[in-house]
Amino acid sequence: MSTDETGRLDDEFEFDANAAGAMDDMITDWMAAPRFTWRPELIELLNDGPPIDADV
Repeated sequence: MSTDETGRLDDEFEFDANAAGAMDDMITDWMAAPRFTWRPELIELLNDGPPIDADV
């Protein structure tokens, strides 16, 4: 994780069997009580897109 406490990753992340095994408890806990954050760039991307009911 990033040291600036933004919740972002410092480097590219490859989710493989080793990563899954190391994170198993954290994933299980998260699935029991999911938490989400909103990224400003994602909000901007979604706001610039067509409406949901647009035929695109």
